Amino acid sequence: MINNNPETKKKSNEVPVTPPSPENPPIVKDVNGKESDTLANRYDVFTYHISTSVPNDATAFTITDTLVPVLEFSGDIAVEIDGKLISANTTIDNQTLTVDLTEEQVRNNGGKPVVVTFNAKIRSGANLSAYIVDGKTAVPNTAEYVINNNPETKKKSNEVPVYPPTPEGGEPEIDKKINKTLDYLEIARGKSYNYDITTTIPEDIVDYKEFVITDQVDSALQINGDVVVDIDGYSAEGIVDVVVDGQAVTVAVKDFSKLEGRSAIHIFIPATIRPEADLSTYVDNSVPNTANLHFTNGPGVTKDKSTVPVIVTPPTPPTPVPPTPGDPTKTVNTADGNEQAFHLDLLQRTSDFRYDIAYTIEADSQYTAFTMEDTLESVLNIQRVAIKVGSGENLVLKEFAELEAKLAEAKGTLETLEAKKTEITNTVSSVATMATELDAQKVRIAEIEQELAIKEAELAAVSAASTESTVAPSTTEETDGTSVVDESTDNSQPVVDKQAEIQALTVAIEQLKASKDQVQQTVVELEQQIEVANTSEASLAALEVEIRNATASIEELEKQLAEKTPKATIAREVEAALLAVNEKGELTDASAAILGQVSIDKATNHVVFDITNPDVLASLRGRQVTMSIYATINPEADLSNYVTDKGIELVPNTASVTFDRNPQTKKKTNTVTVTPPPLPEPPGPPTPLPPLPPVEPPVPSDPPTQPTPPTPPTTPPAESTPPTPGKTLPKTGVAENGMYALVGMILGTLTLVFRRRKQ
Repeated sequence: MINNNPETKKKSNEVPVTPPSPENPPIVKDVNGKESDTLANRYDVFTYHISTSVPNDATAFTITDTLVPVLEFSGDIAVEIDGKLISANTTIDNQTLTVDLTEEQVRNNGGKPVVVTFNAKIRSGANLSAYIVDGKTAVPNTAEYVINNNPETKKKSNEVPVYPPTPEGGEPEIDKKINKTLDYLEIARGKSYNYDITTTIPEDIVDYKEFVITDQVDSALQINGDVVVDIDGYSAEGIVDVVVDGQAVTVAVKDFSKLEGRSAIHIFIPATIRPEADLSTYVDNSVPNTANLHFTNGPGVTKDKSTVPVIVTPPTPPTPVPPTPGDPTKTVNTADGNEQAFHLDLLQRTSDFRYDIAYTIEADSQYTAFTMEDTLESVLNIQRVAIKVGSGENLVLKEFAELEAKLAEAKGTLETLEAKKTEITNTVSSVATMATELDAQKVRIAEIEQELAIKEAELAAVSAASTESTVAPSTTEETDGTSVVDESTDNSQPVVDKQAEIQALTVAIEQLKASKDQVQQTVVELEQQIEVANTSEASLAALEVEIRNATASIEELEKQLAEKTPKATIAREVEAALLAVNEKGELTDASAAILGQVSIDKATNHVVFDITNPDVLASLRGRQVTMSIYATINPEADLSNYVTDKGIELVPNTASVTFDRNPQTKKKTNTVTVTPPPLPEPPGPPTPLPPLPPVEPPVPSDPPTQPTPPTPPTTPPAESTPPTPGKTLPKTGVAENGMYALVGMILGTLTLVFRRRKQ
């Protein structure tokens, strides 16, 4: 422009000046003023610092920090430029923190340090398994910025890990003991003891989804009181659910947050061995028991663990000494049983039981009296006494029957001898008659032979004739001396007439021969009879001796039978009595009275079975006689004097047998014992547990103090070098700078006032 004349104004050519593009300043992140930090507790709050510089020649600057899913923001966000708190546009969207500086803040503060400070912590219940490397948990984090909303300017900070404590031992463990320290306990039935179950609490218990402890108490055991649960010795009320359903005990955690920082869950189950429990199916009468843990941890792994079985068993009573062979035997049984044992554990303290005293009377004995006796302990009550006799043959009746058989045999022998004597006598007396008869028979034979000869001659003559009987013709003698036959004369007879004669002669001859044979047989028999008669006459004297002996034997047998008849009568009465028994084979009272006398003195607990009749004893030879005493323990009795060093109540008993009332013949039985179930111990009242004290919370109750950043350097720090923190505040890790804190508070207050007035 010339002479200030606007009309002369003329523009030069445009000369542009291009300033340098905004440089990317470094961005450094730290945690609690360190490149990394180890947390003392899992849920400790820690402080992140993002340090960078406002870029020069920029109009927009955005800083972002996205937390990994297991972290969460805690408290307010502080933004400082050049050490002064500013009001910045900060937002948190899910896991991402965004800090936007205004264009004015960017233009006016180029090159100046900017620090973003915020607190964070591990999210409650977070699953950190994905962050465990080589057994150590590391949770990473980075920040970034972008200039002028240009993605190409995006720059990330260094990675800053925090190391929460990795749960020691990993998984929880469960252990079971008896009375705190024992794996095996010998204890009397009905006496109380404790099952102690200890389950460790993992450090990450708050992340668990399930934590259930169960104990199925064996059916031979009885839960004897309240189940008590404590946590480190303090009450678990409100933290766990305790359910006792019959024999099953279940303890389930319902508030995992209350277990953080705790060590162990303790469960106390008071129990006893049931007095009536049948332990015969258990190995060595030992009752095992286990506890179980079911859990699902933070990573979602579900597992079950069981304890090693712990054992309780009632003490074994001393082994009874068996009876000596030949001595009376004593056994003990349940009232209706037949255990025949030397020791019996009663199922109930008031159960009836039975003593059996048995003795087999020798078959060759000649006892005149037999006594069984027993004195029971004063703590017992006698209910009743029964007698039983074993099967066997009555030797008295057997001997009597043998005598009767011998007598019958002797009489039969005598009868035979006398018949033989009669026969011999008759035979001897008929010898002369038989001789006469013999001679007559011989004459008869001669006659038959003579007659037979005649008949045979006749037969021969007839047989010699021709078939046709002829008579020679008449002849005349001529003068010359020759004979001339007269053919005109017929002298022949019919043949049939000769044949009839021959047949008649033949029949007659055969009859004569048969008669001869018969007579000859008679002769032989007569000769034999005569010979026998002659011989028998010589043996008649010996036969007379046999008859006399047989008669004497019969007389002796009849005498013996007469003597034994009363004994046999008693024996038959005994046998009849032995048939009168009850369903157990025990004699009725009336039948027992036939054998002997049963005496019971309840004042002294003395029982006697006495047989005084020798004939009754004779009938019982070879048989077992048993006296059964039904008894029970006096419910009011004090058994303290019967307790062994193992705590077993052992009530002994011994019986005896005496013969012929001679004390020197007394034989004692073996000793048997009875153990009643102990009186159940009443459960004592549970000791009240103190309430669970609070654990020092890992998260401060007050909001975190606004941190004051350190004085920024003139130039932004190198990327690898975080700003040096000042003195660390307790539990927060925030650097201390008193002056900056005061200035920051004043500026913050003024800013708020200005904003309100503006509004």
